[in-house]
Amino acid sequence: MSQKRSLTAAAAALFILSLAACDGDTGVPAFNDDIGTDGGAADQGQGNKDLGKADSKGGADTGGGKDTGAKKDGGGPDKGTPDAAPIDMAGPDQMLPDQMLPDQMLPDQMLPDQMLPDQMLPDQLLPDQMLPDLVPPDQGIPAVVITNSSPLPNGLINKPYSFSFTATGGLGPGSYKWSGSLPPWGKIDPNTGVFTGTPTSSGAFNLTIKVDSGPRSNQKLYQLAVASLLILSPGATPYMKATCSATSQIKVSSLFTGGLGPYTCKVYSGPGQGTFPTKLAYASSDPSGCTLTGGFDAAKDKPGAYGFIVTVTDGVGQTLDVPIACKNGDCPANMVMKPAIWPPRTMSPAFSYKWVMDMNDVNVLCKDAQCLSCGACSNTLMGISSPMTADAKLDCTKPGDICLFNSKLGIITSCPSVIGWHAEPLVKAHTPQRGAGKVAWNSLELTIKYSGSILNPCGNKEWTCHWDTLEK
Repeated sequence: MSQKRSLTAAAAALFILSLAACDGDTGVPAFNDDIGTDGGAADQGQGNKDLGKADSKGGADTGGGKDTGAKKDGGGPDKGTPDAAPIDMAGPDQMLPDQMLPDQMLPDQMLPDQMLPDQMLPDQLLPDQMLPDLVPPDQGIPAVVITNSSPLPNGLINKPYSFSFTATGGLGPGSYKWSGSLPPWGKIDPNTGVFTGTPTSSGAFNLTIKVDSGPRSNQKLYQLAVASLLILSPGATPYMKATCSATSQIKVSSLFTGGLGPYTCKVYSGPGQGTFPTKLAYASSDPSGCTLTGGFDAAKDKPGAYGFIVTVTDGVGQTLDVPIACKNGDCPANMVMKPAIWPPRTMSPAFSYKWVMDMNDVNVLCKDAQCLSCGACSNTLMGISSPMTADAKLDCTKPGDICLFNSKLGIITSCPSVIGWHAEPLVKAHTPQRGAGKVAWNSLELTIKYSGSILNPCGNKEWTCHWDTLEK
């Protein structure tokens, strides 16, 4: 029995020693009575005996076991020296992961959301956490945008063409390239985007422009049209001989070829415009203005040849003057002009030109209050519709662009019933009315009046003829 009790006591002692061995690293106090003289709290272990010496000044032992030789604890505070076991001074490597900051943790202690940037994939990183070698090439670089719109301004055959492509974004000025149905006459500067060339033929082109700037690029499709020259059709060279009447129309669109639509037409008004038939107007059925209708007013328009100009503008901005001439009957039969006024003459303003006019078989026998003997008194008028100058008396010895040269009135003392009249209307060399290279109409209108006494029926007779000359 004593042997059995000894074994039991030994086992209890080993258990107490094992608990003492646990005091230390974990920071948990040992479950035994004080062995030293520390000033700790009173030992509250239950059911075990004090195997060491009693604390000299320790607190009372409240354990349920029996003291086996230790002095009774006075119950005061423990004033002994600290336990010999080291105090727990756990550093960062001994902290639990949830007690550490991310920069104090080792990778194997970090939670997924606490990974360091160099352990993350690029799509797990915020931009300010990304390493340079992990930043995508176009991160933060503006997109390239070609700013020009399509279609491009139209080109004109045989006229130098230039257009600048521009782009924004990227890493600054980019590199320009093109592809597609390229004009064989043109080229593009890869550094500036300037497209230049001189079209040699008309046609339509589809161009794809690509701009590369750093890792960014952009491309855009453009259309370019090149127009041929706007010229007169054979039927309008040197001018169109039209019929101007209330029942007819003038189709100006049939008088030119080339160019690029849409086309617009306008009756020209200005220096060298010629003379329009009074009732000439735009046809309401054609908003482009390229159809004219109407004609002469019998009460206002004198007989003869009339010329005017219609200016055509195409979609490229080309303009073309279309000369048109209309005949309003014949001049009086007794007014004979050489050369004839119809068809109208075509002359150069750099040279002088004239007509010879004769009036024959004119019964002008009368007696004027100013005529002391049998004779004929004339009043010759020259109407000028062009911006050219003329002397009041149409005297060719005086300055002026237009005059009557060598005019005379036959006066015979025997008072015949028939006389003749001769004159030479002259246009001197002058500067072009509308500027070099532009056609113009020079309009002249000659009126001869005879006056007699109020009682004489042969007085107040008048003959008039109108004619226009195309200058080019």
